[in-house]
Amino acid sequence: TLCLGKWFEGAKELIPFEKFIVFPMGAVAKPLEPDELRPTSDHSASGLNETVDLDGLRHALTAFESFVRHLATGFWAFIADVEAAFPHMVIAPHLWPYFMFRWFGENDPSDTLYLYVHLFADFGGRGVPGAFYILFSSVLVGMARSEAILEVPIEVYVDDTAVSAETRDRTNQQGRAFIAFGEFLGFLFKLLKIREASQRPLFIGFQWDSIARTLTLEERKLVSYMDLFARMAGESSWTLKAMQSAVGKLHRAIHTFPP
Repeated sequence: TLCLGKWFEGAKELIPFEKFIVFPMGAVAKPLEPDELRPTSDHSASGLNETVDLDGLRHALTAFESFVRHLATGFWAFIADVEAAFPHMVIAPHLWPYFMFRWFGENDPSDTLYLYVHLFADFGGRGVPGAFYILFSSVLVGMARSEAILEVPIEVYVDDTAVSAETRDRTNQQGRAFIAFGEFLGFLFKLLKIREASQRPLFIGFQWDSIARTLTLEERKLVSYMDLFARMAGESSWTLKAMQSAVGKLHRAIHTFPP
C-alpha cells in the first residue's frame, strides 16, 4: 500500500486520475489472532464491485464434498493456510482509481489523515476470490503436480489447504514439499495454522476423524452457534447482515446437527 501524501482540501492534485473514489476502510479481528486485525475495503462504495465482470471467475467451493469422498479409513491430513492470501496478487494500474482510501499516518502521532492506494489486492473486492482461485488452485497446484512435487490428493478452500495420504510420513513429506514449492514461487504460508499429519485434522471448521469416520464442530463454535440460533429464533426481524452471517453457520450446523 502506497502513501500518496497528506489529505487536505483540494488533495485531488495528488491523484493522477481524472475519475476516482476514496472509499472507507474497515477491519475485522482474525479468529485465531484476536489482537490482529484484517483490513477490509468497502468496494460497494468505491464502485469496483458494480463494474467487475465475473465471467471466468465464478467457481464452486467443493472442498467439503471432495474431502468426504476420499475420507478413507485411517487416512492422514496435513493442513496449511496461505498468509494474507489476496495481497499476493498485484493490481493492474488502470484499476488503482478504485483502491484509494484515507487513513492515519504510520509515524504521525496526530490525527492527520493521509491518502493511500492499494497496489495489491485487498479483502472486499468482488472477483478477487475468483482470481485467487485461478492463481492458487489452478496455477500453483497444477505446477506442483507437473513438477512431481505434489503426488497425492489436495483440497483447497479459498486459502485453506489439506494434503492427504495413506501414512503420516508420506503426508508430512508431501505437505512440506508443497509449502516449500509455494514459498519458492512467492506464496507465504501462515506458520500459526500449519498442522502436521493427523488422523483427526481440523479443516474448514470441522474436526474430521478418519478412524471413527465422524465429523464434529469445535466446542467453542457449537456453543456460539446454539446461542446465535436461540437469539435469532426470538427476534421479530433480522438485518440482511445478520442473515448473511447466519447462513454460513447454518450450513456448517446442517452437517453435524440432528434433523
